[in-house]
Order: sequence, then structure tokens, then C-alpha cells
Amino acid sequence: MENKGRLRWFILAWLFILTLVSYMDRVNLSMAVPLIMEDFHLNAAQIGVVISGLTIGYTIVNFPGGFLADRFSPKTILIVSLTCWSLFTITTGMVGGLTAMIVVRILFGASEGPLAPSNTKIVSNWMLPRERGMASGIWLSAMTLGVVVGAPLAGLIIENMGWRSVFYIFGAASLVLVAFTAYLITSKPEEHRWISKTELDLIKSHSNSPKSAKEPFSAIMKEILTNPTTWLLAFIYFGLTALYWANMGWLPTYFVKARGSSILASGLYSAIPNISASLGAILVGIISDRLLKGWRTPLLIVTSLITLPATVIAVNTSSIQLSLLAFSIAGFCDFAAIALMWAIPMELVRKERVAASSGFMLAWGSFAGVLSPIIMGVVLDKTSSFNSAYYMFASAALMSAILAIPLYLKEKSVRNASSRVSGVLTQ
Repeated sequence: MENKGRLRWFILAWLFILTLVSYMDRVNLSMAVPLIMEDFHLNAAQIGVVISGLTIGYTIVNFPGGFLADRFSPKTILIVSLTCWSLFTITTGMVGGLTAMIVVRILFGASEGPLAPSNTKIVSNWMLPRERGMASGIWLSAMTLGVVVGAPLAGLIIENMGWRSVFYIFGAASLVLVAFTAYLITSKPEEHRWISKTELDLIKSHSNSPKSAKEPFSAIMKEILTNPTTWLLAFIYFGLTALYWANMGWLPTYFVKARGSSILASGLYSAIPNISASLGAILVGIISDRLLKGWRTPLLIVTSLITLPATVIAVNTSSIQLSLLAFSIAGFCDFAAIALMWAIPMELVRKERVAASSGFMLAWGSFAGVLSPIIMGVVLDKTSSFNSAYYMFASAALMSAILAIPLYLKEKSVRNASSRVSGVLTQ
């Protein structure tokens, strides 16, 4: 295969596909919620625990998954992860009650836990610094596009074949990708059979090679836990993802319960804010790379601030059209901020710690994913309204904007130090 210096973009495209499939495999449960509640005689609080099962397992494995991606081959971690989550997707369709459903969803979430840290490690290895904001936005946009594609497709399958069939079909399709992943991608540019010398030299010229020594897990944990930047990343990400996970688990049901939509229509309505979210991730990534010359935190602050009023409008308006528009604006801004958060560790932490720091950050975001669906279910049972829970999640985005101010000061310090070094080298 002739390569003209664009193989890294092919690698990025495959990470996009894997992430797309991952989130298609997640949204099928959200679409099946009304029928599962009916079949298993569950209330909203109980189904909230089922939805959170995914993020319980996901949270547990996020940081260990990042550690493993730093220590071993992120490609191998991806293949194992993909195989396991496909099998547990299929198993979800076989369960017969609440307890079994929770256990299987925890195992499914644990299987997907290493995906994002492994993607981040591969992006850090392959992409140039000036491309990382856009690259992060591209593969992360697959999260919301997975909902866009998966929700209507799952709704169609459920309405015609029943809710169990959607898990069998989605899981089997995911298994097909395992062999392709093993053949098409590598963890590092120098390992790929198709890479040209020109592109390899270009990537290497912009890469600071990490230390080859493998440090013990305890040393890595100590560095992560004593680094203020790592904690800032974690808390900011927690606030941003609270709203994201609430929508992932409940937005289709919101349109059914609060707006009177059918299951199929709720999938189509849910797709609109997720299309907007994907655009936000990509466009803001491009803006930060090209117009702001790699600055991330100013955009992070602005997008986080806009999320709050947009969400409040979305749940208070009587017009479903205005609600969709407001949810779309909130999704655009919230997910744009989330995408920026995946580019920031590549520049503010050591290269050897990119996957581990990202995994730690993701674990806190996943913890928000554990809480959000449960909170939504409890509030819905108590108030018969989604509004109070949505106010809480939107306020969490405001908290992220405030915490991003010291992160901005850290980014400014790092960029100033880098400019001084560049100035000395060019003298």
C-alpha cells in the first residue's frame, strides 16, 4: 500500500469507528428502557441503577485501563476490550431479571473502560501537537454520533423484533471488528507496515520520547495523586460529564415521558442534540488548534458557561422545537468542553502519564455517570418531573467553568515556558 504521509489520519479514523460502535452498543439499553421496565416490573429508581451499572464497571476500570495502556500495548488493550464488550452486549439480551441485568451491565462497562485511555495514548503517539485538539474532537465525536446512529436503529429493531434482539444484533456486529482492528492499527507509528519514511520522520520530529524504564504502579499512583493538575482535570471532567451521562441514559425516555413521543420518535429526537454535540467536539477542536494556536482552556470556560442556561431553557419551554434547539446548544457546548479535556493532558502532563492521567480523569467522569442516571430516576420518582435533576447537572457544568480558571493559569505557565525555550533555541 502506497503511503503519502496520511496514515496517522487513517489510524484516527479507525479509532473513530471503534468509539462509534462502542456508543451504539451503549444506547441500545436507553432505547429499551420503557419495555424493560414493563417486562421486569421496575420503577424509575431501579432502572436508574441498571443504567448506572455500565458506569460502575466503567469507573472501576478507567484508571487501571490507562495504566495498562501506558505500560503495555494500547492496541492489545483495545482488542481485548472490544471482544469482551461485544460478548456482554449479547449477554444483556439473555438476562431474566433485575439482579442479572445489573451484573451484566457492570461487566459490560468494565469491558469498555480501557477504550478512551487507549485511544488517547494512540493519538498522543501518532498525531502532531498542532493536530491533537482536532484529532481528539474527531474520535470523541463518535460518542455522540454513536447515539445518532444507534438510537433510531435500536428503536427500529425494538419495535419490529423486541428489545432482546437489539442486543444480539449489535453485539454480533461488534465482534466482526476484532480481526480488522488487529490487522489495521498499531500502537506506535514505527510498528506499522504501511507507514512512509517521510511521515515517520515527521511524527518523530515532533515527539518527545518517554523514558523506557517501567515504573512501579505505586510510583505512578503517587505522581497522579499528588499532582494538582490531575485533580483539576478530574473535577472539571466530573462536572462536564454529569449532564452528558444523564442524557445518555435518559434523554430518549425524557421525550417519551415528558413530551409524549413514541419510542421510535424519541430515538430520532435524541439524535438531534447528539449531532450538535459531535459538531461541537470537532469545530471547537479545530478552533483551538488553528485559530487559538493550541489554547484550550479559554474555550473550555466559555462552552461550560453556555451549557447552564441552554439546559434550563430546554426543560422549561412548552415548545418541543425550542426544547430540541436548546438541548442541541447545550449538547454542542458541553461535548465541545469534554473533547477539549482530552487534548489538555497531552500538553499539561508528562508523555509517560498521558494515558494514566486521562484514565484517572475519565474515572471521575464515569463516577458522574454512576450518579447521574440514579439521581435522575430518584428525582423522577419523587417529583414526576425531570427538571430538578437537569438543573443539578447543568449547575455542575458551571462548577467546571469556575475550576477551569486555575487550569487556564497552568496552561498559560506551560505555554510561556515553552516559548522561552523556543526563543533560546532559535538564538
